[in-house]
Parts: sequence; structure tokens; C-alpha cells
Amino acid sequence: LGLDGAAGPRDGGVDPEDSGTDAGPPPPPPLQLSRKLLGEADRYEAAMMQTSGSGVRGALSTWGASGFVVPTFTTNSAGYTLLAYRSEGSEQTYETRFTQTSGSGLRSTISAWAGEGFVVTAMVTNSAGYTFVAVRPAGSTAPQAARMTQHSGSSLRSGVQGWAADGFFVNAMVTNSAGYTVLGFDSSP
Repeated sequence: LGLDGAAGPRDGGVDPEDSGTDAGPPPPPPLQLSRKLLGEADRYEAAMMQTSGSGVRGALSTWGASGFVVPTFTTNSAGYTLLAYRSEGSEQTYETRFTQTSGSGLRSTISAWAGEGFVVTAMVTNSAGYTFVAVRPAGSTAPQAARMTQHSGSSLRSGVQGWAADGFFVNAMVTNSAGYTVLGFDSSP
């Protein structure tokens, strides 16, 4: 099924926004970027937490220092629900960042963070605006290239395919009144 529960192109349904041309397979899912950060492993350890916005920063810092990366989180009446993973037995640790910003601050924030080597691994929207988390391997300052765009549904496919052709991996995407807000990173700027 498609993201909205309707039949979608992956299960033989028709994508109403598809132009009829297909430039190739879609980019890999967001976990693949997290796996690149975590390294391939036979097994992963998982952690989960529900917390208010004021508890997210501390959880991320603790998890990062313990080798965990947050590839996804959501917000609802429980506050924030975060999932984190680490490669079983790994000693790699991570530095983390967390912020909430309006749409006008999003591009400058991710660009600054990418320049310091941080990659946004997950993002949500709520009454606080855009809320996102980022990680980098502890001690690393290798810069990342970052992109942010907002698309209507009709331009989303061509936008992400263009990014993929340029070496960018879309690893965070949300929808709101601005349309689809998409973040992408490339580790070889």
C-alpha cells in the first residue's frame, strides 16, 4: 500500500502523480543512511523512549554517547516517541544535535550542521515547527553537503530523482502546509 493506505506503485497500483516515465528505482529507505553510520552488523540493539520536548536533548546525548543513532521519531499526545539503534558490540559513539525551528530557519540550520559533519537522521513537524535530530561520529568533523527543498506532490518524484543523480540521499521528509519538506545529505561534498 502507498503511504496513505491507498494502492501505490510498489504494489501494482497507479500513482496519480506519476508522469508515466520511470527514471529508475526509488532511493533506499532512510534506515540505510543510519546503517551507514552504524556500520553493517548481523544484529542491532534497539532502544525506545517517550518524553516531552524538554527530555529529547538529554536522551539523544546519552544514546549517542552509548553508540545509538535515532533514525526515526514521532510526536503525539505522549510527547515524542524516539527509536534508536546501535550495532551490537560496537564501540562507536556519536555526538548529537536536536533543535526546533520555523521553516525560515530550517535551511540555514541544516547547512551549518552539515558543515560541521552532522547528518539529520529524522524530522517531524508539529506546533513547535520543524523538530529534527542529527548525529556525527564522535570526533569527526568531515563536512557533509546538505540540501533542503519543499515540493508539491507533482514535483516530488523528479526532485528526489535529481538529488539521487547528484549523489544526495533523502533521509528526512515531512508534510505540512508547505507541501513535502525534504532534507538530503552527501558525504562527499
